Amino acid sequence: MWLEGPENRRQILEEFQHGTSLDDNERRGVGLKLKGAKQIQSQILAEMMAIDQERAITTMKSWQKYIEVVSSRRRSEPFSDLAEFLPYRISDAGELFWFGLVTFGMGLTIPEHEMTLCKSLSFPSWSALALTNDLYSWEKERDAATKNDEPHVMNAIWILMREYSISEAQAKEVCCQKIKECVVEAVRTVETTKQNPDYSLHLKRYIEAILYSISGNLVWSIYCPRYHPEKSYDPLTLSMMAQIEEETVYSRYKLGKRQMDTYAAQ
Repeated sequence: MWLEGPENRRQILEEFQHGTSLDDNERRGVGLKLKGAKQIQSQILAEMMAIDQERAITTMKSWQKYIEVVSSRRRSEPFSDLAEFLPYRISDAGELFWFGLVTFGMGLTIPEHEMTLCKSLSFPSWSALALTNDLYSWEKERDAATKNDEPHVMNAIWILMREYSISEAQAKEVCCQKIKECVVEAVRTVETTKQNPDYSLHLKRYIEAILYSISGNLVWSIYCPRYHPEKSYDPLTLSMMAQIEEETVYSRYKLGKRQMDTYAAQ
């Protein structure tokens, strides 16, 4: 993933900071100076700004904050219990990144005075999302930590094993139960939020969208090859992935040619 690795995060952070300060002509021209992933990032930002500049800037700032948060704490630092770990895991799982995608994609604007409330109301859904991710990614993360001689595994299963002095299997059962509790609370929160006349319509829609993200994340976690090496993508998905890759390469070619023509005409 393009957000993985401290060096990638640093470069992307710089690109976001730079991108929000450019005017339209400068933003179109910056792609000439970039290569590979950074050029794709620049193209994404430029296209988002062309679609919805106000929400694109909000999205960029949200992604920028996400990268800063993820990079701010060394993964080797231990957590004493699940209550301390969960807020970190929610951030690490992409809460701010998803906030940017959802608000931009759905055309939502959360009022500034509701931002803290938004985070609080979405906490049950995000808790379920983060715990589901840890349940299915456990073996992958455990094996990676062993391979790299890391003393800790940044995963809820490992936290629960230490917190309650229980086995791996028991920790998974506890995790499943906590996911169910979080989902029940999330559904209840969405229903009460809908009935509150003091909340903005966009806040209500966002909180409900995060609830629906739980089931989408669960399905992906069950079937994705990332967590299940024995699985592979079906032929249709592989074909679509290949088509997207071809279209991306062609789009980059057209973008570069257009920029070169623009500079040649100046």
